[in-house]
Amino acid sequence: MKKLIIALLLGSSMPAFAQNGFYLQPEAGLGFTNSQVKLNEAGMWQYGAGPSKGFSTYNGRIGIGYQYNNWQFSTGIDFLRTGYSINYYTGDFISVLNNDTHIDYSFALPLKVGYQIHCCKHFFITPSAGVDVAYNYSERFTEDALYALNNGPVRTQDKLLKGSELAKNDNLLGLWGNAQLRIGYKVNTRLNVIAGPEVQYMLTSMTNGSLPSQRNYCYSFNAGITWKLKKTQTEKAKN
Repeated sequence: MKKLIIALLLGSSMPAFAQNGFYLQPEAGLGFTNSQVKLNEAGMWQYGAGPSKGFSTYNGRIGIGYQYNNWQFSTGIDFLRTGYSINYYTGDFISVLNNDTHIDYSFALPLKVGYQIHCCKHFFITPSAGVDVAYNYSERFTEDALYALNNGPVRTQDKLLKGSELAKNDNLLGLWGNAQLRIGYKVNTRLNVIAGPEVQYMLTSMTNGSLPSQRNYCYSFNAGITWKLKKTQTEKAKN
């Protein structure tokens, strides 16, 4: 009886033990982005004529991680594209309708912890959460200004801000929080296909100086693969 119990315990622990090791995890996704912002009637931002509007966006990452039994610890490089658009009125003697679009591009270093739950022979789910240390390397700012009262011309400007020019109003470094759920399918002993939803929210402010805080966020659906860098212990024993 004692030998039988030991055999059962060893058998139940083998699948988890067989997954230990490093893996690569490239992913890409499509989603929706927006920001919590304050608007402006005369230069400084305040809540104004309407709420900010989001738009579709995309992201990508190259991750590397280590799996210990069911636990996963990962990092890598993330690419984030976030932002918002907004309509508001400015001007003292002439009413001017402004339409502004801000698109922020960042690279981030993620630190995440996940737990893999096996549903059946080939399928599993992995919830995970963590933080991203991000570098905001550029912003594209587009403004369309319509002189509404006198039906004047539309004034348009399109700027790409980087480096010191960007740092006048934006923080170049920021901290993000993220949470995700991946549904996975085990193709073979080294390759898994994964997909699932993800949410990213900026914990620090995008803006600096005298400007009120701006926190970007993004909802997306990502898909990718997990590739184990070496054969499992079970495979080596068989070979």
